[in-house]
Amino acid sequence: MLIGFIISSMFVAGPAVQTYFIQQAPQSANLVLSLNTSIIHLGLAAGAGAGGFMVSASSTVLYNPWLAGVIVTLGLGAALISFSLGKKRLVREV
Repeated sequence: MLIGFIISSMFVAGPAVQTYFIQQAPQSANLVLSLNTSIIHLGLAAGAGAGGFMVSASSTVLYNPWLAGVIVTLGLGAALISFSLGKKRLVREV
């Protein structure tokens, strides 16, 4: 039950993110959306691989939440950088 909630909540933000990407590059929306989908799938595969590596290296799943927390922190940092660069670009254009 909890896993289903986590997976569905992961995809709730999808339409908002896709709308943001379309607004950033309306002339190449198809390319941007396909790249976004590909990155999502690569991220899921990398997360599964990293989790599998952690389990095989430590023989326990106790460290997986720490690894996930580090990866989420890196993702949030990348998102903040992306948003700040987008705002700077908008200020220059106006």
